[in-house]
Formats: sequence, structure tokens, C-alpha cells
Amino acid sequence: MRHVRVNFGARSSAVEHRVHIAGVAGSNPAEPKKMIRFYYRSIQSNTLKRIKNFRNGSFIYVFTPSENDFYFLKENFNLDESLLKDGLDPYEISRIEQKNNKVYIFLRAPFLKAKEEFFTITLLIIISDNFFVIFSKEKNFIIYKFIIKNKKNIITTQRTKLFIQILSEIYEYFNYLILKINKEVRKMAFEVSDVSEKEIKKLIRLEIILRDFYDALILDNVIFNAILKKGYLSLFQEDKELIEDLFLKAEQLEDIVGTILKNISNIRSGYESIFANYVNKILKILTFFTILLAIPTVITSFYGMNLKLPFESNRYAYVFVIFISLFLMIALFLIFKFKNGYSFLK
Repeated sequence: MRHVRVNFGARSSAVEHRVHIAGVAGSNPAEPKKMIRFYYRSIQSNTLKRIKNFRNGSFIYVFTPSENDFYFLKENFNLDESLLKDGLDPYEISRIEQKNNKVYIFLRAPFLKAKEEFFTITLLIIISDNFFVIFSKEKNFIIYKFIIKNKKNIITTQRTKLFIQILSEIYEYFNYLILKINKEVRKMAFEVSDVSEKEIKKLIRLEIILRDFYDALILDNVIFNAILKKGYLSLFQEDKELIEDLFLKAEQLEDIVGTILKNISNIRSGYESIFANYVNKILKILTFFTILLAIPTVITSFYGMNLKLPFESNRYAYVFVIFISLFLMIALFLIFKFKNGYSFLK
């Protein structure tokens, strides 16, 4: 098999030639698999199209990559191996780096794990002079939806604009999820009459999701500042304004998330007070019945001793013991019933 090494700083035709050669033989370990998708649209094109092979200016979407996919990207696009591995780490924090004239932007994007189970996963965006890559361990429905519904708006040769469009889509979904969680929290605060274990677990789950979102939003703001101030990307004035709008959007979402977390904390404190009161009531009841049952225990224990006791020779002595025990228990019950400390007996 021919293997051609071309510096990505060379002409775009050489880059396309290299990628084409790598995908010729079916046995080639660098052959791209179905998890690597190429899209292309220029300013002159009418709509975004999925293409079979790479060409200069392509948008490359990679999800759930195999070892062959990983090798294909690393070898044919001269991508940094360690940074690609970081892109597969589900717990990687948001950050931005630049190597070999390529900008690597790590983001946290919402991801649906199961029904109503949301969290964030790592989304690696790589921007080069010749291509735009989205690299993810999982297939993200936000990106899939973005590609499907924006075929008329996506121009893959305008990489900075494409990056801003993807960020806007991610933040729209952040906004949707945060407002949805806010409604659920308010519903739990005002409509739940009884506190159950299910409600507590749900509240804890929502708090964990919001903490994850909050951390992602804070770190994304750091990336926006770096893009605006350190010149990682070539920005027109319109691009700067759009990124500044995203920066403000992220700050607004941070404030909303912070408010919801405070509400959850207040609700949890209320739940703790309710449970503490419930436990105290249970302990009072148990204490009351312990004292109540102690009366017959004490009386009968006297008649178990080897001493001279009243009515010990009487065959009906047990009736007297039962009567006395019941009388004292009823008297004690009435005393406790009308005590404020044991109002639960009323």
C-alpha cells in the first residue's frame, strides 16, 4: 500500500490526495468506518451534502470511533493523539488548546443517557485551515439534529461561523433543559403534599444534573474569553458580537442554575425538617408505649419474687393484678393524652 505523508500546511489538493489513498484498500488499517461522516457545502452550494471522501473545507463528524477510525484521523489529518484521547474521556473539563496550526476546543454538551436522565459529555471540536471536526465518544443527538435541520444554513468552508452555530445549538438545549428542571423543582416545592423517598431521589438527581451544567457553563465562559482575547480564531466583528452574546447567554444560564440550586437547597432543608419532625413523633409514640407496657411488667415481676405478697394465696389474685395494671395504664394514657407534648394521641 502506498503511504504518503503530507504536511497540512501544504496545498489542499495534496491533503485530499493523501486521504483518498488511505481509503483505497479495504484491508488498510487507516480506512475510515461508518462512524466518520464527511459533509460539505460551499457558499455556491444550495444545501449541505454528505460526501463519501474528504475534500478541502469538509465538516467531519466522528462519534463512537473504533481503533481504525482513531488511527485514520491521527495519520491522515495530522491530529494530536493525546488530545484525541482526551476527547474520548467522558470527564474531560472544558478547555482550549492549539497545536500544529489546529485549535482543539473541549466542550461539555448535554447528553441524554436514558429517559429523563441528562448529563454532560465531552465534545471535542477541532478547527483547521482545511477542515472542521466534531469528535465525540457518543453519538450526540444535538449535533445530529443540528445537521438535519440546518442543511440550508451550514456552510462548512466558513469554519468560525459553523463553530458559533454549533455553540448556539448547544446553548439552546442547555436553556431548554434548565427551564424544564426549574419547572419540576417549583412543582415539587408547591404541589407535593407528602414527602416520599421517590421525591427525595428525584430532587438529588436534579441537583446533580444542575451541578454538572453549572460547572460546564463556568468553564465555557473561560473558553469564550480566550477566543476573544487570545486570537485562537480569526474573527470578524460580527463573529465577535455573536460570541459575546453567547458569553452573556452563558452568564444568564449560570444565574438561573444558581437560583434553582438555592431553591433545591431550601426544599431539601424543608424535607429534613419534615423528616426530623416525623422521627420525633415516632420516637414519642414508641416512648409512650414503652412506659405503658412497663406498668404490667413491674407489677407482675413483684409476684414472681419469693416474698410474702398480698393475695398470694388467693386463687383469683391474677384478676386483681390485671385489674390494677389496666387501671394504671388507662390513667397514664389519659394523662399523656391531654399533655401538649403528646398531642399526637388526640
